[in-house]
Amino acid sequence: MKQVIYGLTFCLLAISQLCSCSSDDSSTAATLSSDCYISSFTLGTLKRSVVSVDDDGDTVTTYVTFAGSYYPLSIDHSAGTITNREPLPYGTLTQAVLATITAQGSVVYTDETTPADTTVWTAYSSSDSIDFSQPLLFRVYATDGSGYRAYLLNLNVRQAEAGSYTWQQMDALPATSAPTATHIVMRPDSLLAYYTTADSSLPTCAAMPLNASASWTVAATSGTEGADISTMQSAIDALWMSTANGHLLTSSDGRTWQTVSQGTATTTVQLLAASATTLYARVADTGADATAIIAASTDGHTWTAIQLDSDASLFPSHNTTAVAYTQTNGNKRVLIGGLCSNEATAGTAATWSLREGSGEPWALFITSKSPYSLAFAQPTSIVCCNSMLIAVDNGIHVSHDNGISWSTEEQPSLPASIDPSTARSAVSDGTGIYLASGTQLWHATLNE
Repeated sequence: MKQVIYGLTFCLLAISQLCSCSSDDSSTAATLSSDCYISSFTLGTLKRSVVSVDDDGDTVTTYVTFAGSYYPLSIDHSAGTITNREPLPYGTLTQAVLATITAQGSVVYTDETTPADTTVWTAYSSSDSIDFSQPLLFRVYATDGSGYRAYLLNLNVRQAEAGSYTWQQMDALPATSAPTATHIVMRPDSLLAYYTTADSSLPTCAAMPLNASASWTVAATSGTEGADISTMQSAIDALWMSTANGHLLTSSDGRTWQTVSQGTATTTVQLLAASATTLYARVADTGADATAIIAASTDGHTWTAIQLDSDASLFPSHNTTAVAYTQTNGNKRVLIGGLCSNEATAGTAATWSLREGSGEPWALFITSKSPYSLAFAQPTSIVCCNSMLIAVDNGIHVSHDNGISWSTEEQPSLPASIDPSTARSAVSDGTGIYLASGTQLWHATLNE
């Protein structure tokens, strides 16, 4: 049973308990001391809730226990604080926890961090649980009644699951009306957002520097008639995108765009992907019987075909998305996914990968015949973040095997307030994700 002490009465009570005599006649009074401090504070067994989704899609909560001694508490006698430097796991229940306190003096505590004469104090007992869900003030009184030392205890608990992502909403895109299409692209020193609205067929460019005082700067674009902003790529120290009628455009500042002249054997270009040094596109040659090839270019003018290891009819042609990234082993890869439009494969989703500089052909990784593929039924963005691939459509999918298989059973998840009907675009700086949805802009960081 917990012992509750009112006001300063506890001091006399503590002294009387410590000064009790033994049963034999030779007993002497306990030695009183002016010392008062806590030398160690250890949490007992803790419990945490773990939320998961079962095979039926239902949310299931389970509870696991762990030793509080794994998370030692640091005592700062000068500052009068007690806290855990390593936060307790997300979901830890701190309302009723046993604790072992080693102290010189009598220990009491209260949840009133600025105590008054009427404050109710509770005497510490190793057999009574303590509610640590809010800061607690501990006092250690010297047994000789000469004084006390105070400690403010505050337990740190992770506010998100390790390995999950925390979303922070940023300044909204400065669109005058709801965007009909939105695409964001990462530059070395800024984030660029392109959007079209019902009021204008030409895309607007909004730039946000990647620093603490970030704010949008809006500019009109020129030379962007017929541009398909969903094809925009950042490569070779410039921006690139193709138009609906197969022209390739480029820009050094993101606002003024020029048409890139093509070789005599090229009539149309559908830009699909880009790495730091190379553009990848579906290129159609001249001639009535010409067929499109998947080709690479380092300048946008001259294109070289790259072989495929499977049926070319399975190479995606619309709702395409791509990501270029470096694997942990140093290999540079380009991944392209989307829907096929060939008569025999129409509606089939397919994901292909190329290992740059290897001389190998494009490899067909997965099609919609597999239950682990991406559907690409709506606009999709794929980014590489924290050494894994993340695909964003109306949800979030994760791949740990370079796009061979995709799962929705782990973090991250979309921000709860995002309208599921809005098309979205995502990019990554390698450690975080920027996500545009309508006029909303979000930034996600990994909880280590």
